Amino acid sequence: MSARLSAVLIVKNEADNIVACLESVTFADEIVVVDAGSTDTTRELAAQYTDKIYVHADWLGYGVQRQRAQAHATGEWIIMIDADQRVTAELREEIRGVGSCSSSHRNILPGDILPGDSKSNLGHNKGLELFALNYFTVK
Repeated sequence: MSARLSAVLIVKNEADNIVACLESVTFADEIVVVDAGSTDTTRELAAQYTDKIYVHADWLGYGVQRQRAQAHATGEWIIMIDADQRVTAELREEIRGVGSCSSSHRNILPGDILPGDSKSNLGHNKGLELFALNYFTVK
């Protein structure tokens, strides 16, 4: 991928998951974490991987939180990932090749990701989303 990639997480009280997730996206040019008011060590753990940690504890819904998170990202491409998800080595290589394709949006199917806890339902029925930053820009 020749274009800059931002990995973006929206989190709250994800201390048990965030380190493995962040490890899986260290290939990104930047990591942006938007915290919705964690009371555990989520922010401290995230600080080991990025200084781009923003707290927006006034939860106004996922859509608003996502817009806030995207506003902090500076990459031309963004991968939205939940703390209970992991990017596999195979998916990382595929993502690196996407920046040169003509499509500006791609849903990554659940089979392409690894949920953090195989005993949990978290992450099992959802995929990651990779898109060009201008994909959601209102004109």
